[in-house]
This record gives sequence, C-alpha cells and structure tokens, in this order.
Amino acid sequence: MSFYGDFLVQLGVVRQDELAAALAEQAEGRTRLGDLAVARGLLTPEQVEQVRRCQRGPHLAHGDLRFGELAVALGFATTAQMEALHAEQRAGWRRIGEILVKNGAIDAATHESYLRDFVHTELIRRRRLEASMAEAPHPRVVEQMVDLARRWLPRFGLADAKVVDVRIAPRATRGVTWAGRRSLVGPVEILTFLAVSTPGLAAIARSTERPVVEGRPDLALPALAELVDTLTELLRDRLGDLALAPATSETFPDDGFQALADLVAERDLLQVEFVHGAPAGTTERAVLTLVTRQP
Repeated sequence: MSFYGDFLVQLGVVRQDELAAALAEQAEGRTRLGDLAVARGLLTPEQVEQVRRCQRGPHLAHGDLRFGELAVALGFATTAQMEALHAEQRAGWRRIGEILVKNGAIDAATHESYLRDFVHTELIRRRRLEASMAEAPHPRVVEQMVDLARRWLPRFGLADAKVVDVRIAPRATRGVTWAGRRSLVGPVEILTFLAVSTPGLAAIARSTERPVVEGRPDLALPALAELVDTLTELLRDRLGDLALAPATSETFPDDGFQALADLVAERDLLQVEFVHGAPAGTTERAVLTLVTRQP
C-alpha cells in the first residue's frame, strides 16, 4: 500500500497497474527485521519466533517494545548489532516514487513536483487530525490508544495502518463487518470498539496463527478479541495512575454502525478511521471508536 502512489493514481498521473507493479517490486526488497537477523546469523528462527510471540503478549513486561528493542531486552542481541541491522534494512528500502521513475511511469521532474504537493497535503491533514484528537474528551486516553493502534495493528496483520479520519459523530464505514468491544472501568469508564473488514479479520487470524476457514469468517473472531484485549491491556499499563480494571469483552458481526447504535447520543465519543493493507494487495478499513464517560 502506498498513499503517495494512490495520490498519483487519483490524479491520473500513473495507472493502477503501474502502481501495482511498483508495489510488487518494492515488496521484494522489503525484508522483515527478523528474517534479516536470521539471514545474517544474528538470531535463530526460534529466537525470532519468541520475539514475535512476546510482541503479541501485553501481559509480558516487554510487550510494547518494537522487534529490535525486544530482541535486545531478551538478551538475543546487543543494541549496536540491532542498529546495524536496522541500517541494512533501511538501505534496501526503495521509495515508491523512485521505482515509478525507474520504470518510466513518471518522469523525475513530475515526480518531484507531485511529491511536494503530496507532502503539503499530508501535513495539513495531519494537523487537522491532531487538532481533532486534542479537542476530544479525555485527550490523553485518545492519544495513547491511537498510538497503540498505530503500533499494534501492523503486528496483527493490518499492514501500514494509518489514520485517515477523526470524527465525533459516528457513522457507518463501508466494508467494516466485524467488531470487538472491551471496557475498562476506574475514575473514568473507557469503552473501546474495534471494527474491521472480512479481509482484515482474516489477516488478524493469520497473524495469531489461527486457521482461516473459507466461508466462515466468524470463526476468526477470537483473533479480533485478542487484538482488542491487547490494546486495552496496554492502555491500562500506560494509564497506570488511573487504576483501571477490565470489564466486559465481546465480539460480534456488525454492519459498521450497529454496534454503536446505543452510543449515538454519547457526548464523549470519538471515532478514528484507519486504512491498512490487506494480503491481496487491496486497501481495507478499520474503525476504532472510544467512549470515555463517568462510570
């Protein structure tokens, strides 16, 4: 998934098939840090799997660390070794615009011009989103949960997750059909809803090593529950001074809005929409809804 590439397609500067070819070429050079560590003999496959399991385990002391940080914390590598590995990983990464230029889909001068426009547009969009989150009820809760979602959705198979909209009036999101909910109760009650598409649910199931059964996406709902539980447990850790306790937890099929029907009148509600990559190369949506209210 490439937001700059999508920007160029929407403007008619490059074709969808040209972008798809560039994305495929980019993916070939994108090596996961764990795979690179094994290839260089720094970690064993068993150690890489242990790091990844710990990344999905919020009950563990190191659950909120990134892969390289966690490998160091577990004693598998030194900080210097992981920094060198990161540098090698970055050196092999090629930007989508550079690939499009190399492939002749766009010339260098045009690319530079549209890239400036894209960066400017993105800056305005980010400022608007940040302002919306800052004005939300309990902005500290919102800031921490959105940061956690950005970090953890990719770990659960929702690649390149990015916030595209923030709103205080909940609305249905097309294609979002499965939802999970969990509550935290303390000085403030926090209701967390996460709704995803069917491909998103399948990606989450694969990341947690659960089988994906053709025609029965509902069987993957425990994987969504694990993701929602992970987010809320990590939020509890980050908001330790509030002494929050977990309450209800459930998952269910949804039309992207039905789960919120009894919350439409809530004043302290914020809905955050993400886009993320899916295994088929498509762009899917996920919606995080937070309600913060007095218990």
